[in-house]
Amino acid sequence: MTADAVARLPPIPERDGALVRGYEVAANVLLSLAAGLLGVIPDDAGAHLMAPPIVYLFRHALELKLKFYIRGLEEHLGKTRSEPKEHDLRRLWARYAELVVEHVPEMRGDARLEVARRFFEEFQDDDRESTAFRYSTDRAGQQQLAKFDAINVGRFGDSARTILRFLENPIKIALTRTEDSGSS
Repeated sequence: MTADAVARLPPIPERDGALVRGYEVAANVLLSLAAGLLGVIPDDAGAHLMAPPIVYLFRHALELKLKFYIRGLEEHLGKTRSEPKEHDLRRLWARYAELVVEHVPEMRGDARLEVARRFFEEFQDDDRESTAFRYSTDRAGQQQLAKFDAINVGRFGDSARTILRFLENPIKIALTRTEDSGSS
């Protein structure tokens, strides 16, 4: 019985990062569960129904991580810290990439920035309002996932995990520089 399952929340200063990590972990757990079930049980048993929630969990992890790092980079650069409220991955990516290149100039022209840009643009085109993988229809009553016959959640999960890890690299460089300049 899980009625008494209690999850302790991290201390307030750590909650943003924990929230990001929580969506990432949940997406990975659900993806692993679905991957283990697909091909083992019949489709009508539900494994295929996990595709939209898996994609949404990864999408939300990506969005939250971009917002988290935008705020952190702005703080490190001494800029007025913004609180991005939008869900547009294209705009969030553009702001993140701009801050990364400002803080870590050698990242300018890095091919991984272009790969990530294309990933976020394609994802944004498929899910303009961050609702396509949460609701079957949009506000106008149109089917949101009508263009998809199938979603390769394994390949998508691999791509999303790669982008999530990549987002951390410039932050690690920036923090290392801050620590190095503080100890000089």
